[in-house]
Amino acid sequence: MTHEQTSTNVHEFRKGWPVIFCAMLGLVVTNFHVYSLTVFIEPLEQAFGWTRTQITSATIVSAIVGVLGYPLVGVLLDRFGSRRVALFGMLLFCPALALLSQVGPEIYTWWLGYALVNVGHVMAGITVWTSGVASRFDKRRGLALGISLTGAGIATATLPTLANFLVERFGWGGAYIGLGIIAAFLILPATFFLFHDRRSLATKAAKGRAVKAWTPPGVTVPQALRTITFWRLGFAALFLIAALLGLIVHFVPMLSEQGIPRTTAAAIAGLIGLSSVAGRLISGFLIDRVHARYVGGSFSLLPAIACTLVLFS
Repeated sequence: MTHEQTSTNVHEFRKGWPVIFCAMLGLVVTNFHVYSLTVFIEPLEQAFGWTRTQITSATIVSAIVGVLGYPLVGVLLDRFGSRRVALFGMLLFCPALALLSQVGPEIYTWWLGYALVNVGHVMAGITVWTSGVASRFDKRRGLALGISLTGAGIATATLPTLANFLVERFGWGGAYIGLGIIAAFLILPATFFLFHDRRSLATKAAKGRAVKAWTPPGVTVPQALRTITFWRLGFAALFLIAALLGLIVHFVPMLSEQGIPRTTAAAIAGLIGLSSVAGRLISGFLIDRVHARYVGGSFSLLPAIACTLVLFS
């Protein structure tokens, strides 16, 4: 690596670290409801008599909202930029998370509440944060995205323990209110003051004059839809996320059924997040140096091996 390249990399991170930090924090917060659900299953079963299948079917609601919402979010990103979409999404997500404290006793109220949370989640989800980061980085975009994506791993590592702490002290309803307050406290100031994508910076520099949106290099949407690569990536993501989410959501109840205390089970679940943080950092580093298909394919084998070990344990 030449001195000029090193200088460019340092300059990118010096200017762009606030965006990375905010994206990482945003991915922690917007996964509050996902990685804490494993702790809420038993309290909700006891409170309303709902079955585990009924409770975890909320993940299907999440999938439906995502399928309908992510294309719309893409349009909004092109029109308004990451910063505005993220702010709007978080203003919806945080109170919706707190409102989960009011669900019950009918199961449909749980599904409706979870749907509302996921509207906010989609509006301020991974697409929004990574779009903002990608717009600010070029030479070390892979590493910048890898660092940002550690937010999901941090959420996996901390949310089961945090949620269990809140449930034990305030009940499941108070825990959801607490999570909503914590989410708002963490992400709203950070997004307002730190999360500036290339569009918002250009608009600020132009002092109100119209600025053309940043457009990443690559193919258009119609061109992408006509390629086999797009559909391969889509199906790979679908099956991988389904497998991982199913394991994460049921992890604490699975351990509890084996006689492990819920507090201990939540702490063990946090180890998944720690390994995820390491994996995202390593993969981000490698993507800047090795073709992404080899990195993605190799890392996708690891959860498959883990699920096999769980099956035969």
